[in-house]
Amino acid sequence: MGRAGNRDREWAQAEFGAAELGDKRRTARLLELAQQLSERPEMSLPRALEDTAALKAAYRFFDNADIAHERVLAPHVLSSIRRMDSQPVVLAVQDTSYLDYATHLATEALGPLNAEGATG
Repeated sequence: MGRAGNRDREWAQAEFGAAELGDKRRTARLLELAQQLSERPEMSLPRALEDTAALKAAYRFFDNADIAHERVLAPHVLSSIRRMDSQPVVLAVQDTSYLDYATHLATEALGPLNAEGATG
């Protein structure tokens, strides 16, 4: 595994390792999912998890009634708060606008937008 893979694994552990999901296997699955999704954060689940078995496991994980989303997010929220506490100013900017560059054919590294054929 390359440096990026190790970095993704370390990030997943730092953000979600303390999740209390009632079973260590669930936490292990969460860490694996977080690592895999962090490698391709701009993609949908089917595109980020190209392996059919990994995609099926992700859907089972998210569909598990015994796993509350609050428990999944709790360690990530605490980690985020700790990071913010160490900064003198934190800007929490939210913007739902997007720029469509579909007609700019020479532009590289664009991702899909919410409209079919739109990239930005």
